[in-house]
Amino acid sequence: MSDDARVRGVVVAHSALAEALADAVRSIAGLEPEALQPLSNEGMAPDAIRDALAELLGRAGPAIIFTDLREGSCGIAAQ
Repeated sequence: MSDDARVRGVVVAHSALAEALADAVRSIAGLEPEALQPLSNEGMAPDAIRDALAELLGRAGPAIIFTDLREGSCGIAAQ
């Protein structure tokens, strides 16, 4: 599978939870650091979270977004 066809993941969560979840999954699954990227909402309004996601997802290839709360600011921004 080419690098462009690999599915990347983005973990969008509150505070340090994004980094902790991404670290745990990368460690358990043996993933490369760029395969699963954390995005904390700390200090960000929903529009800023959405903009940060758009910047991360603007790269080539498919991605899956994981959030901590479906109806929280992270989940809403990811929709």
